Amino acid sequence: MGSSIKFLTTMKEYSSKGVIASLDVKFRFTNVPVDETIQLILDQVYTNNSTPPLNILEHAYLILLEICTKKAPFSTNRRNVHIQKDGILMGFHPGILLANFYNDVIEEHFYARINPPVIYFRYINNTSVKSPFTECVDELCRTFEECSSLRFMLEHRDKDYFPFLYNLVLTAECVFDTAVHTKPTNLGLCLKANSERTDRYKALTIQEYICRAFFHRCSLTESHNELYRITQVVVNNSYSNRKTSQQPVNIDEDNSNQQLISLPATTTLPASTSANQ
Repeated sequence: MGSSIKFLTTMKEYSSKGVIASLDVKFRFTNVPVDETIQLILDQVYTNNSTPPLNILEHAYLILLEICTKKAPFSTNRRNVHIQKDGILMGFHPGILLANFYNDVIEEHFYARINPPVIYFRYINNTSVKSPFTECVDELCRTFEECSSLRFMLEHRDKDYFPFLYNLVLTAECVFDTAVHTKPTNLGLCLKANSERTDRYKALTIQEYICRAFFHRCSLTESHNELYRITQVVVNNSYSNRKTSQQPVNIDEDNSNQQLISLPATTTLPASTSANQ
């Protein structure tokens, strides 16, 4: 799945009848087999006729992959430097690519052994599935573990709503609907206006909040309420009303319709109130 917007659009096309479950990888990065993943990449690049080979010797590419995975250093809070021995280094960009590649291969093997569920969405290590029966979801989990060295945490959804990423999926009247999901532990904190990040990065943070208000909503009224909520959040994190005004936002999924949207003007709340947002 490329984005949460694709997830929201597709969910609304299906009936909510059936079994909804989440399938999440346990300790994903440390359980990805590095040697097996590297060999799978080499096979895909150099022996798969559908993929043009790289202009580099296979052995040289193998060495580069091993340097990026087996010899990647990281430091602790005490500034001690270590080398990752088991699995893939978390937070390391090549490691994320390798973990995603391994998941893709596992899913390919899975589809060859079992009928796929009605809905299957994976984003990094979070997966949401929908099947007609509970047994189908249980078989899905077993098949994944048989095809890989990964272990999964399966959770059936027995309520009329469930969170997925930043979305709250509602199952009402046999259809799916969506809203913005805010965790109960959310204290209203976000990227501070006085952080070392660039102004462009800060503007993109505000634009992302606005996009969620439009794409993840159930109604225009809820979008309006969410805009007020996120306005208070960003102002409480030291942004001025001037910074939150006239943000260019793509309001269509294909990014073809960009509009300037202003967050509602607000005032900074006292610190005690801000912590409860």
